[in-house]
Amino acid sequence: KNTDGNEKVVEEWVSAEDKEETADVNEGIHIVEGLKTGVEYTLRETVAPDGYTVTADTTFTIDETGKVTSTSTTIKEGVLLVEDAKTKVSVSKTDIASGEELEGAHIQILDSKGNVVEEWDSTKKAHVVEGLKTGEEYTLKETVAPDGYTVTTETTFTIDETGKVTSKGSQAEDGTLLVNDAKTRISVSKVDIADGKELAGAKIQIIEKDADGKENVVEEWES
Repeated sequence: KNTDGNEKVVEEWVSAEDKEETADVNEGIHIVEGLKTGVEYTLRETVAPDGYTVTADTTFTIDETGKVTSTSTTIKEGVLLVEDAKTKVSVSKTDIASGEELEGAHIQILDSKGNVVEEWDSTKKAHVVEGLKTGEEYTLKETVAPDGYTVTTETTFTIDETGKVTSKGSQAEDGTLLVNDAKTRISVSKVDIADGKELAGAKIQIIEKDADGKENVVEEWES
């Protein structure tokens, strides 16, 4: 900062690629020379690599011996580390009425070009996806619903540079994306064929055949 409190960029650069095991140990390290001693500088990341969130600002100073000190970032062998975390998105498959986790659904995440970047079968726990790009609109799609449920409609979501997930569909308070399914539902009415009036006293069954052809009564009632 200048004496008037305005910030001034004294150095900026784009980070290098990750170094290979056989590469020079200094590869990927950016060296800045000529900074003033006793002045507090801010180290700021403005754009993170794809699949990572932007880290918070950190401050550091250099004393008259050249020692670098920071209270908010890691220093390893005199090198300031700008440490980024991968983006994380949690997806939970739930019953829309009870909120119960549902197993057996097949879910996909598609990027803005329609490519499947992640797919899985739901379990009793939320599924966590790491490394999705910030600023890109993704589609959350269910292709197979659990037995007894209908497939829900597609929804879209984005991740901002801080890692916050925003969706046009349902989300829990902690940001988890909710793929809500409703149970299948049919209505059966017992009527007079001539006048269409409802009739009481009929006993009705719904019968399911299993893979072996055996019939099982899954529902029965009196009209």
